[in-house]
Amino acid sequence: MNYLLEIVIFNVVIFTISGIIMAKKGKLGMIQEYPKAIQDRCRDLGLIQESSAKLTKKATIGKLGLFIGYIFLQTVLAYYIGGARTFFEGWFHGYIMWVAEIWFDALVVDCLWFCHSKKMIIPGTEDLVDAYHDYWHHIKYAVIGMFSQAVIALPVGLLVMWQ
Repeated sequence: MNYLLEIVIFNVVIFTISGIIMAKKGKLGMIQEYPKAIQDRCRDLGLIQESSAKLTKKATIGKLGLFIGYIFLQTVLAYYIGGARTFFEGWFHGYIMWVAEIWFDALVVDCLWFCHSKKMIIPGTEDLVDAYHDYWHHIKYAVIGMFSQAVIALPVGLLVMWQ
């Protein structure tokens, strides 16, 4: 089993795509990932016009497209690199890859980089230091994600089984 190789490939692809999105759209392109206090300030400053519902809808549509791509990437990795052939093996590979991605994102990208990088601070929100340093915002979603990923990994198991 090549879990480590699969996890590295999966994370490189995910964070490359995220980096491209960030480079194209800037900090505000990923505003839905920022804590609510920062989103509210950006709205008050007129930097974003959308309501929270529209931000959530746009983020959901974008994430759905990426999610479908991730499912196929996970399936290819699980089948061809990991050697998964049964539903359970495919599901487990998918789940492990998602959980590794969630915790890498929460701990390394969010808590170590985002929370401390001056490059991520949106002009006009510099005084919201507590919101930028809100580790719980990131950890909370990682914990929730661990449970939801058990369901989200099901398509990987099905696709592996149907190979």
